[in-house]
Amino acid sequence: MGSAHRFFNVSIVGLSVGTTVLIRNCLTQIVPDVFELAWVNLIDTNVHLLIVNSVSVDSPHVFNLLGQRNLPMLKVSAEIGREGSLQNDTLYLPVDDLSSLQDWLFQHVPLLSSLTAGELLQQAPAALTNQHVDFSLFERMHDRQAGPIKLSRADGLIGVINPQKEQIFLSKSLQSIKQVDHTWSSTYSTNRDSREIDPTPYDLRQWIWQILWGSSQPLTLAGSEDYIRLKFWPQPGLQDRRDILRMAACFEGGARVCEVAGKNSLPLTLVQHFASSLIAANLAEQILAEAVVKRDAGEGGFSGLKSLFSKLRDRLGL
Repeated sequence: MGSAHRFFNVSIVGLSVGTTVLIRNCLTQIVPDVFELAWVNLIDTNVHLLIVNSVSVDSPHVFNLLGQRNLPMLKVSAEIGREGSLQNDTLYLPVDDLSSLQDWLFQHVPLLSSLTAGELLQQAPAALTNQHVDFSLFERMHDRQAGPIKLSRADGLIGVINPQKEQIFLSKSLQSIKQVDHTWSSTYSTNRDSREIDPTPYDLRQWIWQILWGSSQPLTLAGSEDYIRLKFWPQPGLQDRRDILRMAACFEGGARVCEVAGKNSLPLTLVQHFASSLIAANLAEQILAEAVVKRDAGEGGFSGLKSLFSKLRDRLGL
């Protein structure tokens, strides 16, 4: 019989949804199999590691929750010129090589540094390269304060983004995009990039949503218990239009992901994927349960659904 799993409790504070998913994926690759990762609140009495946004580290909220505890703390930041490095207990995103993060964890987290040689040998060697999509990339695309952004992947330029106008100009040589992978990256655009792009702009939010929604890789930015509220309506094609509009209608005033799946008899993974693609495209946002707008009872039923689709056809020009 194998030994029982021990919990490695991690609290993540002040990070966006996309960055939180990225950090969790990195830790999943690094932490040995003898531990079971658990994501806990900072108020938990048995936290082994705190990961916090560098701008939030000195906030009264974090200070009060920490109290007198001396927890290992990793700060997360993003700074041009420091990408992928780990300096002064601060991890700078985006990160590809996970070796420095692994070294820091085994040096600073007692639960890991106390492992025996035998326990470490049980861990199968793995390539410490981040193979997961960095969803914080999409958050940077929506930064209205940013200048023109160059979006690339392993085989070259994807396009140039104008965050202020929420537009993307695609590369003239770009083939169709059906998937997002870990090689996607962004940097500042230069005048040279303008010679490689088509002058026709596309709506950035809709472009992102259509790629992510059509991806075969299930997205989990939205948890089953999360409350999601629609900010802008997606523009679906002919395929899956009815399910898309049904889910979007449920999220218009805010709704819990698992409840949308149940009420519409849809797979939970499908609704999570839909809600996650909306969040990444900035077409929806996570909200508190208290912010949900309650619908009148008269809005339900077949007549209500028929009226809703009539309104949607007008709104979307269908």
